[in-house]
Amino acid sequence: MHEVTSPQAFEGLRLAGRKPWRVDSVIATADHNTPTRHWDRGIDDPTSRVQVDALDRNMRDYGAKAYFPFRDARQGIVHVIGPENGATLRERGIAATRQLAKRQFTWLRASSAIAFDPYARGVERAVTAHVADAVAMVG
Repeated sequence: MHEVTSPQAFEGLRLAGRKPWRVDSVIATADHNTPTRHWDRGIDDPTSRVQVDALDRNMRDYGAKAYFPFRDARQGIVHVIGPENGATLRERGIAATRQLAKRQFTWLRASSAIAFDPYARGVERAVTAHVADAVAMVG
C-alpha cells in the first residue's frame, strides 16, 4: 500500500464506519511522493506532503503488519519493500517489478538520465545497482 490511492480507500472506510479487513496483511510505505535525494529537506510539493501525511495518519489510526514511513531506512519502492523485508514472496516482487517496468518503459526510455530495457538479461541487477547508487547519494 502507498500514499497515492490509499487516502480515498481509508476515507471510504471512515464514512462507512468500517475498519480495514486483515490489517495484519498490510505492508505500506511512502513511495511515489517522496524525494530520491535530500531527505533532510522534506517533501516540497504540498499535494505530495498531504498524501504522505494522510498515509501516516491512516497507519497510525488503523495499523499495519509493517509500515515504512518517509525517512525510514526501509522505506522505498512499494513493489520492492515487501520482498526485501520478508513480507511477500520474492517471485511476486520480481513479477510486479517487471510488470511495472514494462508499463513504464516508454517514459523511462524518454528520460536522458536513465533507461532500462525490461526484457534485457540482468535488468534486475542494473536497476538494483542504480537504486543503491541513488540511496547512497541520499546518505
